[in-house]
Formats: sequence, C-alpha cells, structure tokens
Amino acid sequence: MKRLLQFKTWNLLLLFVLLFSTKSMQGQVLTEDFNYTSGTTLVSNGWTATSGTNTNNLTVNSVGLSYTGSPSSNVGFDVAMANNGEDAVKTFTAIPTGTIYTSFLVKVSAAQTGGDYFAGLSSGSSTFAFPYRIYIKSTTGGFFFGCAKSGTGSVITYETTVRTFGTTYLVAGSYVYNTVTATDDVANLWVNPALGSTESTPTISVSS
Repeated sequence: MKRLLQFKTWNLLLLFVLLFSTKSMQGQVLTEDFNYTSGTTLVSNGWTATSGTNTNNLTVNSVGLSYTGSPSSNVGFDVAMANNGEDAVKTFTAIPTGTIYTSFLVKVSAAQTGGDYFAGLSSGSSTFAFPYRIYIKSTTGGFFFGCAKSGTGSVITYETTVRTFGTTYLVAGSYVYNTVTATDDVANLWVNPALGSTESTPTISVSS
C-alpha cells in the first residue's frame, strides 16, 4: 500500500517536508519545498484533493519560511492553510517496517481551542486511515503542538510548553513500527530539536 502525506487546512504556513526511514535504510523518499509558481494550487502541482475542493484551496505563496541552521530554511515557498476547506495528499513509496521520519517548518497564526490536526501520514486506503497525525490547540498566551497514533477517536497527547503565534518552528515526527503486538507502534514528536546531533528524547511520545 502507498503512504500519503496529508495537509489539513488550518491557519498556518507550512514549508518543506521530509519523509525517510533509517532503520530500513530506505533513505529520503519525499522532499516537498513547494517550489512552484506563486499563486498556483497544490492540486495543480501533483497533489490530490480529498475534500473541501474550491474552498480555501491550498495555494503556494511567494515567500518561504526561515529557521537558523536548517537546510530547508528559505528553500522554495510556503503554503497557507485556513481552518476549513481543502485537504490534500501526496503519495510516496510505501515504508512498511522500521521508522518513518517527517519534518517541516511551520508558522501558526491562529488555532482552535479544541484542537485539530493539520498534517499526517495515511495508509493510502480509500478511507484515509491515519496511523499518525500532528495537531495544534490554542491555549492562554499561544498554542500547543500535539500528536496521536491512529485516527479519529485516538488519544491525542499535547505538549506542555506554550508556543508563540507568528514564530517559525521546526517540527519533526516519527512513526515506529513494532511487531510484538498489533497495537504497539509508537508515534513521536519533536519541536525545535537540536540540529546536527543524535536523536533526542521526543517532546511527545504516544503508544496508546
């Protein structure tokens, strides 16, 4: 089965996504820096809309995001998301074992109090089952990042550090395949991990 990266519409800017698996030695399988003509939609540039077409379509901006020390800083452009409208996916070669990693730069301008996901990894089925989702939720003074394993109805775990609206963050995630039971996979999330160092303890780790 293919795996899909989904961007759910939201009030944020998103730039540069990487997915790769080190344990299975597959290397980097997808890079997306939105280096397309400004004003064009993701759907016109190889993405597939799954819902909400013609409402807040995901459109490429004329600027990008910057983050000191990141190789994705100021590469390509970014895509703005609203809190409702089009969802879109992009396929990549299936990774059925080991660990899948994803990372991107994001700048959030607003978030809902109840929280919602804005990016994730899908099984590629017609119902778009999500083994991994990344969330944001507003709180007093800013917002939290969160993540969940599996889809609707799953346990969503949010960090405790309040993040600042209008600030660019480096977000990295991983989905770890485990095989002892049918439900022992692990979803991890890092916010602003140290660049150029060994893998640190995740900001959030979800196994439930």
